[in-house]
Amino acid sequence: DNLRRRGCPLLGLVDCPDLAAQVARCEVAGWDRANADDLLTLYNRTLSPRERARVEGLERLDEMEEWNLMLSHYCAVLAVKGPILAHLQLHATIGG
Repeated sequence: DNLRRRGCPLLGLVDCPDLAAQVARCEVAGWDRANADDLLTLYNRTLSPRERARVEGLERLDEMEEWNLMLSHYCAVLAVKGPILAHLQLHATIGG
């Protein structure tokens, strides 16, 4: 409700209310494998502490709680088809 009032509606929420629904959507569409995670999890798992500090320094984030809430409401999905891309993973550390 807070995001909707700010003009940031979660448009996909009705059709895909959670990560499992996002993965299922890809599987129904014919992808061989799909992974999904919310952006907050990806941010914390894939960016090194040094890279997170760099990103957070680009623009002053006055309200980290709001930033975390925003990231937790969106996801990234990786869907692959065939053996050539089968090795790809959603989680890979960035910024060693």
